[in-house]
Amino acid sequence: YKGTHIFKSGTPDKELPVKINDYLPKDITGLIDKDVANVGTPSQKTHEDTKNDGTWNFTKWDQEQKTIDKADVQFEGIWVFTPNEYKVTHEFVSGTKDRELPAVIKGWTPGNQNGKLNGDTVVPGEVKDKSYKDVANDGNWLFVNWDKNSKVINKADEHFIGIWVFIPNEYKVTHE
Repeated sequence: YKGTHIFKSGTPDKELPVKINDYLPKDITGLIDKDVANVGTPSQKTHEDTKNDGTWNFTKWDQEQKTIDKADVQFEGIWVFTPNEYKVTHEFVSGTKDRELPAVIKGWTPGNQNGKLNGDTVVPGEVKDKSYKDVANDGNWLFVNWDKNSKVINKADEHFIGIWVFIPNEYKVTHE
């Protein structure tokens, strides 16, 4: 009798790539009735899946040992798919020529968005404060907009740029 190994997907709606079968352990041969067959070890326990943008990980065998009972035995190994995750970052910049954006405004950028998947449509984070009174430079900074209203994750992190402009205070001169 013999002991064989097969791999199955443990992820609903995802088929194992054919290449994963290359990692199957060798068959166990020369077994007789009542022998105990010990499961083999996959030659590799992770597999990068560029087509589905993620990684397959070997998780477990259905059993570690099986006893021959006048028939061959088969061990079933389970692989689980984990999609690659991406993040969304933000940055504020000055949209006014020759004016550096104050550090305090740069610190107001929305937090990163993590756990985004390929194909997800993402939007920039919320801007809580959209104006800043710049006493040192006698004017105000105003948030204008983001470089894009949304972006689609395409197997890479995404980055939004928020534009701020400086408006100097204006004064009237009156004559008597």
